[in-house]
Amino acid sequence: MILEVRDIHTAYGLSRVLFGVSIEVVAGECVCLLGRNGVGKTTTLRSIMGLSPPSAGRVLWKGRDITGWPPYRVAQAGIGFVPEDRRIFADLTVWENLDVASRGARAGGWSIDRVFQLFPTLAELTGRQGGFLSGGEQQMLTIARTLMGNPELLLLDEPSEGLAPLVVDHLRDQIGRLKRDGLTILLAEQNVEFSLALGDRVYVLEKGSIRFAGAAADLRDNESLRHELLAL
Repeated sequence: MILEVRDIHTAYGLSRVLFGVSIEVVAGECVCLLGRNGVGKTTTLRSIMGLSPPSAGRVLWKGRDITGWPPYRVAQAGIGFVPEDRRIFADLTVWENLDVASRGARAGGWSIDRVFQLFPTLAELTGRQGGFLSGGEQQMLTIARTLMGNPELLLLDEPSEGLAPLVVDHLRDQIGRLKRDGLTILLAEQNVEFSLALGDRVYVLEKGSIRFAGAAADLRDNESLRHELLAL
């Protein structure tokens, strides 16, 4: 077990979003957070990352309490975050976005050449500014930039959102490759098929609480359960 989220409660001002969320992530697996828009998936990731510190409960990283740590310390500890809105540097080139991310990064095996092997499309666009990339290319760059920090756990927030089906398929293959290479992933997604193709275990959130926790295969193989939990 490398990540434990224990009974966290998180709010934005007076608006409570999470109500006692608990999840566990084992090294090397892909864990998926599923649920409709607004149920607390993004807030769970932000709580882990220190962007929206929980008001109660604990976040443990390798047994160490990191609850409320500032995001830079969480990143230095080995957790990388790929936000839903991507947040690349639009005025910098692909290469410059990656170079900036490599400065002060944790020791590890990721380099610009290696991320270009994972995302060959980016290798062909090294001199293009981030603002002129397509949505799929920006998503690849966001993931690549996060990998440059050499994370042990990758938090992915809605990576398939707004992308064309062919791009989603390609992105799923690339994330699957990261998983096969041993990277631990916590994935928040509305795209159920995308998630179940990658996930080992699944948590389904509803109104800020965990409604279901179990093996991804249980949802893949049980249409009535998927319909009950996700109205699919």
